[in-house]
Amino acid sequence: MKEKSIPVEVDHPIFIVGPHRSGTTLLYNMSTAVQDFYTDLKNLGIDQRVLSLTFTEFGRRAASNQSFGTDHGTATPVFVFGTKLNNGIYGENPGLGVDDLHRGNLKYNIDYRRIYTSVIQDWFEGDNQALIDTGFADWVDQKIPIVSTTGTANNLPGNNPNTLQLYPNPVADLARVQFTLERRGKATLHVIDSSGRTVHTVQQEGIYGSNSASLEVSDLRPGVYQLLLIQNGNRISTKFLKL
Repeated sequence: MKEKSIPVEVDHPIFIVGPHRSGTTLLYNMSTAVQDFYTDLKNLGIDQRVLSLTFTEFGRRAASNQSFGTDHGTATPVFVFGTKLNNGIYGENPGLGVDDLHRGNLKYNIDYRRIYTSVIQDWFEGDNQALIDTGFADWVDQKIPIVSTTGTANNLPGNNPNTLQLYPNPVADLARVQFTLERRGKATLHVIDSSGRTVHTVQQEGIYGSNSASLEVSDLRPGVYQLLLIQNGNRISTKFLKL
């Protein structure tokens, strides 16, 4: 853990959009407060030692209600502030169409526990056991490169298209596939032979960031094959040799 790291919580009890409080006004008040806070930290020479994270106990729905506000929902944006961050937008804005919503709720594409995992591991320098003790055992390897102090600054949002790797290559029976995604959603892997015929397909629900899958190729004939990844209309491929 960082020396003398002290978590501090600041509540804003009335951050609710309604007839007398617009979302624009609330966000303006928050942004100016954060700016003033970090200006004071900079003047004290400690701005690089403070990371701030917004949190709400529930999200909001897409449509307004009768009081011109929004009802409780399942998704919400999270803001992270600090001078030691990989600045950018992680994930993508959810759609507002009928097919994009789930019972009127926005569909999130980054689980909040992945954000907390990033802060615990990269800012507080907590180890895997700290995550397990926190109840985040399933999220040990699911962090997002938010904090820049751990050598992940080269993995910036928007600069990393979907990537695809297969190993070992050449492969005789079982291959391991690793790929990164710019957003969550169904990912499809196709194995295509030299004649252009799809001979094997694997599907799984992908998450934002690093993903992995097993690929059984023992029943394929020896030769060169193409591995094609399709996700959200994006396509990327690589070749491998089957022994």
